[in-house]
Amino acid sequence: MNCVNCGQRLAIGAEFCATCGAAAPRQAAPPPNPYGQVPPPNPYAQVPPPNPYVQVPPPNPYVQVPPNPYTQMPPQVTPLDISSPGKKLIMIPAIIMICIYGIALLSNIGSVFTINMFGGNLRTLVIVSIMLGVVISAYVVTVSILGVLWCDKVEKGKLLVILMSGYGVLWLAELLFTNLSKVSQAMFAQTYGAEVVGLITTTSLVCAPLNLILPLLFIIGAIKNKRAN
Repeated sequence: MNCVNCGQRLAIGAEFCATCGAAAPRQAAPPPNPYGQVPPPNPYAQVPPPNPYVQVPPPNPYVQVPPNPYTQMPPQVTPLDISSPGKKLIMIPAIIMICIYGIALLSNIGSVFTINMFGGNLRTLVIVSIMLGVVISAYVVTVSILGVLWCDKVEKGKLLVILMSGYGVLWLAELLFTNLSKVSQAMFAQTYGAEVVGLITTTSLVCAPLNLILPLLFIIGAIKNKRAN
C-alpha cells in the first residue's frame, strides 16, 4: 500500500507515512464470503413423521444368544445333598436296626444277671453267647448310627460297605455257635420253661430274614453312594 500524500510505500501495519507523516488510509474489511457461511435453518422444512407401516420385527424366540462363560459366575458346587443315590437305602434300614439291636443289646446286658442260674459247661456257653450278643448288638447299633450320619456323604460309601460287611462275619459266627451249642434253647428252657422255647424259636425264625435283608439294603445303598463318588 502507498501513501496517498507522497506516494511512498507504507510498511505493513503502519498508521502514518514515514516520509511525510500523513495518516495511512484505513483498509476496508473484506466482504463476507457467502459460500463460507452456514445457511439459516429453513422453518418450513420439518422432519417427516415415522412410517407407521414400517415396524421393527420382534425378536426371534428360537434364536438364543449363548451365555458368555467369562461374564457369568461359576456354578456353586454344593456338597452332596439330600439327592445322594443311596440315602434312603441306608437310612431306613439303619433306623430299624438301631431300634431292633438296641433292644437286643439291653436284653443281652440284662442276661448277665442270669448267669448264676447255670452251672458247668452250660454256664461257660451262656457267658460266651451273652458276650457275642453284646458285641454284635453294640457293633450293629454303632454302624447304623454312622449310616444315619453319613447316608448323604458319597465319600463314606466304601467305609460303610466295609463296616456292615463286618457285621455279616460276626452274625455268621454267632449263628454257628448257637446252632452247634444249642445254648439258646438251654437258656430259654431253664429260665422261662420248656413251653416258652417253641414260641421263642418261632419268633426267631420269623425275625431271622431281617438279619439279612436290612444289612443287605444298607450295603446296597452304601455301594450306590460309593459309585457316585
